[in-house]
Amino acid sequence: MRAAPIALLSVLSLAGVASAQASPPAGRVLGPTLGPVGPEEAWLWLWAPGVEAVEVAIGGKSRRLPVRGLGRGFGRVRVDGLQPEEQYALSVRVPGVPAPVELEVRTPPRPRAWGRLRFGVGSCARWDVQPVWDQVRAQKPEFFLWLGDNTYYLRRKGGGADWDSVDRMLERHLRTRRIPNLLAAMQRMANYATWDDHDYGPNNSDRFWRLRAEARLVHRYMWANPGCGEGEEGVYFRFRWGPVEFFLTDMRSFKDVRKSLPPERRTLFGARQLAWLRRGIEESDAALKVVAGGQQLLLGYPYAEGWDQAAPEREAFLRWLARRRERVLFLSGDIHVSELYEVRFPFGLRTWEATSSGLANSTGASDLIRLARRPERKWVVTVPNFVLIDVDVPAPPAPPTSGRLVVRCIDADGELRAETKTTLATFGGAGEPSRPRGVGPRGFFK
Repeated sequence: MRAAPIALLSVLSLAGVASAQASPPAGRVLGPTLGPVGPEEAWLWLWAPGVEAVEVAIGGKSRRLPVRGLGRGFGRVRVDGLQPEEQYALSVRVPGVPAPVELEVRTPPRPRAWGRLRFGVGSCARWDVQPVWDQVRAQKPEFFLWLGDNTYYLRRKGGGADWDSVDRMLERHLRTRRIPNLLAAMQRMANYATWDDHDYGPNNSDRFWRLRAEARLVHRYMWANPGCGEGEEGVYFRFRWGPVEFFLTDMRSFKDVRKSLPPERRTLFGARQLAWLRRGIEESDAALKVVAGGQQLLLGYPYAEGWDQAAPEREAFLRWLARRRERVLFLSGDIHVSELYEVRFPFGLRTWEATSSGLANSTGASDLIRLARRPERKWVVTVPNFVLIDVDVPAPPAPPTSGRLVVRCIDADGELRAETKTTLATFGGAGEPSRPRGVGPRGFFK
């Protein structure tokens, strides 16, 4: 994992955003769960007001490890001394909790050009009952990518809404995190999370959301990510798992697609985040790069948010990828429907996008999406589900392009709804460029 040990919140963030330390929501302890995992370390997340250290037992040996507090009872614990490509059972005792919490950790290899991994992808976890997590656990992914709407800020009976304050945001997050099978899943795989509008603010929120800084603070409380944007803005970060480099992006903090702006000034990612993304892709020697975010990236629908709302920004980035012949898989969420696309752009780029949405939500637009005539689409699933991805890149002297990729969609009952197998040769500059049909409902290729 490329990230350095996770930094604590800056004094500026704590003082400027949450100076009033209100009482935490009801409930004394939650967690621990797994955050990011590296070849030689694992990070744990927990909410345990007043707790300064926990006892962690591995292989019969116990250590007292400090809780790196973030404020309001939230903290992180670093478990070091692990070995790459090993599986560990951790037993964590939190003071005041009668029974230890059992965790399962699988460490990745050190960065290299070959290897195997399995990971889950999902978004839109709204309902109070979420059976899909039993199916996620059954597939034993090394980690899970949370692509936003990881909880839902809602309007409250009697007035107001969850997004009105830090306290209310945290209360909603903790309510979702207490769902038993969701909590159990987070204790058996690493977790990495970005956000989308419903765990950022009101519906379709953009960079003008007035509690943008408060929402970022809450995100840092709730997720033990290996990074959180740059400076005091954004929640984007990157990490490496064997032959794959992952870039989790922030499609809210810098979004400005007002119709009053000329198209060339509209932005989803913003100049600073795009510079970070390009720099990271250039630096990485991974066989496959994954760019993941909360909204659809390559195509999109007229009634949904997506990168097509900032079409010039998108086209400039994709043309840059085509010139570099990068192998990039795009992942997205948001629309409460899962889809898989293979897209060939007229400027020579060939790539894929998997949208994984509807962990525990559905949409009235699912039939419209299902019936859309999209020749690039391999499949669409409209019931609650998650996406499972297997990557297998052979060791040298085999070329990385012979590596295999399997994308599956599994519903909340455990039924395999869709499966597509391909190779890394179908990414980047491979194949003859052709003009896609029916893409870009807002005129991306005009």
